[in-house]
Amino acid sequence: MSLSLVVDVPGSVLRRNGNHLVVSRESDRLATAPLDGLRDVTLMGHVEATAAAIDALIELRIPLVHMSGTGRLRGMMIPEPLAGLAARRAQYAAWDDPARRLEVASAFVVGKLTNMRALGLRLSKVGRARIHVQGFDRIARSIDDALQATTIDQLLGVEGLATKTWFGLVRTLVPSEWGFERRTRRPPTDPLSSLLSFAYSVVTARCAAAVLTSGLDPALGFLHSPHPARPALALDLVEE
Repeated sequence: MSLSLVVDVPGSVLRRNGNHLVVSRESDRLATAPLDGLRDVTLMGHVEATAAAIDALIELRIPLVHMSGTGRLRGMMIPEPLAGLAARRAQYAAWDDPARRLEVASAFVVGKLTNMRALGLRLSKVGRARIHVQGFDRIARSIDDALQATTIDQLLGVEGLATKTWFGLVRTLVPSEWGFERRTRRPPTDPLSSLLSFAYSVVTARCAAAVLTSGLDPALGFLHSPHPARPALALDLVEE
């Protein structure tokens, strides 16, 4: 089983204890995670890691991600890339070929919309499924539109409309006391949007670490355009 460890308790320390990592604050032990099967570690906010813990992560090739308390990616410690130059050359060549770039970008969008529809259908079985039929049909049509798109801008337009439909469906599934009317960000204004923003930040950091470990360039995305200080390829992966 593959596990991820996220440490977000202010003032806590990550230590190694034999074949485990231990999270503690002062004299309190907060959590324990086995090194065997650990996929990645994320430290959020004012959290420290001892030299022994960092040495264990390096030895076992486990990425360590540092994020701010508000979820901004600050930096990463990753193992030596496994693929290196060959992987990056293939990535750059694919990006420089407009047809290939569109093909890869389309795959990200189609994957996202397919997962949206499948998850929505599964959730709707809890109740009120009849309300969702039109929305599911619109997302299904959006998948066809994505496959027929001839430019990245068209793909982004299809993805945006489908995402708006998706959150309209989500609104009907969320209890009214959560106050969720629509997806908000920068800043999120309701509990669900806050949870989503937190989750997206953690997953983006994990994807960026995975991209770097694979020897690819996280700055060069196919759906998301390159931009300074933005892991565009990781954002592509997060779409699905």
